[in-house]
Amino acid sequence: MTSGGLNSVGRERSRRGARGLTLIEVVVSIGVISVLISLSAGALAGARREARRVACSANLRTLGIATERFADANRGRLPLATRPIDLRAGRADPIPALSAYLDAEAPRLDGDGIVVGGGPWRCPEDRAVFAETGCSYGYFPSAFMEVSLSRDPSADVTAIYLRSGWRGPVWGDRLGYHAASGVKDGGRNYYCFDGGVRRTIEP
Repeated sequence: MTSGGLNSVGRERSRRGARGLTLIEVVVSIGVISVLISLSAGALAGARREARRVACSANLRTLGIATERFADANRGRLPLATRPIDLRAGRADPIPALSAYLDAEAPRLDGDGIVVGGGPWRCPEDRAVFAETGCSYGYFPSAFMEVSLSRDPSADVTAIYLRSGWRGPVWGDRLGYHAASGVKDGGRNYYCFDGGVRRTIEP
């Protein structure tokens, strides 16, 4: 083969190298990068949701411990509340009773009727309930105190709980704030009488 032939082959290879990536290679590269970005974004969003759920569990544990401290200081009796918390309707119990055992500002209505404060009373995933009522969580004993025929509903319900060995929820998410794939309700967190915080999925 002549030197001219070798030179022509070298020039052809040089032109191919200078051309860079083909259009197909660029499209494939962009597709791969897009998939990686979407996977990373999904994982990050999931981690943020889980962090908010953990913060909600911590709030419930704080309210549960405050309830236990109140009971210890009041002959084992639970805080009185005969209706669900709704500051706009004038129903604050048991917030005032527990405020002394919490290192946080109690929720309240400001001069414009807007709920302010928060602390452990507000779930990080709650987008509406706290703003409407002043508390993201439900106090379960209040449902029993509401229907109690006793002159002292707190003592009555506390006694029933103790006799039955109830280990169900004391505090819990009012709604299924914690969205999760494949979960109809979104899932709720509960603080139970045995001191544990549980996640339950409601059908």
